[in-house]
Amino acid sequence: MTSSKVRNKRGTAPSAPRSGGAEQAPSVSERSDEFIRRRSELRAVIDAIPDLISVKDRDGVYRLCNESFSEYIGIKPRLVVGKTDAELFEEEEACRRSEHDHLVLDREETLRNESWEKSADGQRGLFDTLEAPFYSFEGQLLGLIEVSRDITERHRMEEELRQTHDQLNAQYEQSKELEVLKDSLTHMLVHDMRTPLTGIITSLQLLQMDVGALGEDSEEDVTRALRSATLLAQMINGVLDVNKMEAGDMKLDIRPHDLVKASRAALDSLGAVTNDRDVAVEAEGEVWTDCDETLVTRVVTNLVANALRFTPADGSVRVGVGRSEDGSARVEVRDTGEGIPAEYHERIFEKFGQVASTKDQVNRSTGLGLTFCKLAVEAHGGRIGVTSQVDEGSTFWFELPAQGAGP
Repeated sequence: MTSSKVRNKRGTAPSAPRSGGAEQAPSVSERSDEFIRRRSELRAVIDAIPDLISVKDRDGVYRLCNESFSEYIGIKPRLVVGKTDAELFEEEEACRRSEHDHLVLDREETLRNESWEKSADGQRGLFDTLEAPFYSFEGQLLGLIEVSRDITERHRMEEELRQTHDQLNAQYEQSKELEVLKDSLTHMLVHDMRTPLTGIITSLQLLQMDVGALGEDSEEDVTRALRSATLLAQMINGVLDVNKMEAGDMKLDIRPHDLVKASRAALDSLGAVTNDRDVAVEAEGEVWTDCDETLVTRVVTNLVANALRFTPADGSVRVGVGRSEDGSARVEVRDTGEGIPAEYHERIFEKFGQVASTKDQVNRSTGLGLTFCKLAVEAHGGRIGVTSQVDEGSTFWFELPAQGAGP
């Protein structure tokens, strides 16, 4: 038995069909349609951009512009193409544009500028314009692209901000001048008050010493008057000294001094203010440091007076003198008063800082006493602070460099 193969018309066996035959190349018509579609999409994108976009060739002839550019100059896009700046703009504007074009093309670099321009409806606007050269695939310079953004509103806001800034600066300078005038007037008045107040304190002290001349009630009145006069004298000295320190006129007399001795001198200077109060200095031995003794004594005096001000009559104030871990001389003034809320711990060292009482919620001024303390301690190269909790009292402290390490 013989077998035969099936032959095709040409007498050869049919070949198996090829899988995935070669794709047909798009026709000229299909390529043309795709080009038109993509060009239409690009045109739609360009027209949707609010910036003014235009393209010129090397001779300054417009080849393309978007709707925003067309609307701004008041000419339809198809009428812009083929025109030059000389045909679209007034002579001065056309010359300006031509000069910028030449710079971009000659240098072959992107340039940016701001200019005021007038639209077809007569409105003037400030434009931020970017001009860049563009090239063919072969690197041949073809022309330039110009993109202009209207920044008139931004410019207006910047001008308003600048004017506001200038006004605020002028007001600030004026307020500084008024502040200087006020400080000068305050300094003069306070300085003149110190002499008669010293006379009042001296007279009250003489009355207090002449026990037989006063009845029991009168003695209490004199004691209270002397306490108030002494505090007022401290406030006056505080104002004068703060002004001196801020002006850089306070000269320090730095010498080795015992802070324990200075702290006891501070309590003695308060005199009648501490006579009927539980106030004491606590220290183990002497604590020496380089400082201006008069100034540091005033610091302790102010801190103790401040502590007494916010401590009830049956409370206590302790002045602890010792050393911190790094060897610095440390003074702590601890009281059993109402305490200070945490949010006021920094504010109390500011001039006339306001602190709300935890009892009656009434704002009370801290005056200048603590401001003086801060300036005086920092003038020594030291630091000052407070630790306090409401209803648990307060501890005001300051540290001065160890002996031989001062300024």
